[in-house]
Amino acid sequence: MTDLNLLPWRDARRAARRLRFFRALAVAAGLAVTLLGLYQRQMRTAVVADAEAIAVLRQQLVSVDRQLVDLQRRQAEAGAERQRQQAWQARLAQREQVVQVLDALVATAVDGVHYTAVVRNGDALAVEGRTRSSAALAVLLRRLQDSAWFADPEVGALSALDEAAPLPAAGETSRFTLRVALTTPVRGQ
Repeated sequence: MTDLNLLPWRDARRAARRLRFFRALAVAAGLAVTLLGLYQRQMRTAVVADAEAIAVLRQQLVSVDRQLVDLQRRQAEAGAERQRQQAWQARLAQREQVVQVLDALVATAVDGVHYTAVVRNGDALAVEGRTRSSAALAVLLRRLQDSAWFADPEVGALSALDEAAPLPAAGETSRFTLRVALTTPVRGQ
């Protein structure tokens, strides 16, 4: 039997639906491609903006690194200057200490004791001299012990003078050596 279509309007409607579907599909595909293109453009713009921001940050980092190197150099110079100042102040303090120690040494002098040599070894003095008696030497040791500038006096040797000794002062009979530690008194003493 032959195929007769008594209702051609169904075929026309089906063809129209198919045409609308493909048109909608084409519009959706076009819209998707457009949106994808806009998205890619937006991403490229964002990547370029990020790259520019990174370049600016790198420039700033280079600048900060230069400033940091300059700051470290200045800190090193300041540290060296502080060390020089401290060394200078220590030298001045030693210079003042020498004067104070000599004044204190004169203040502790005892009649009958004669110094022949005074040598400083770090924080100690080695003293050589002559004395009339061991009692005068004992008085000297007490005065050294009582002084704010000296501590722990110790007699190293005490011996009688030789006949060949070069012209001892009147009455000097013994030769002595002693060692005394130097101290720095607290201000106000």
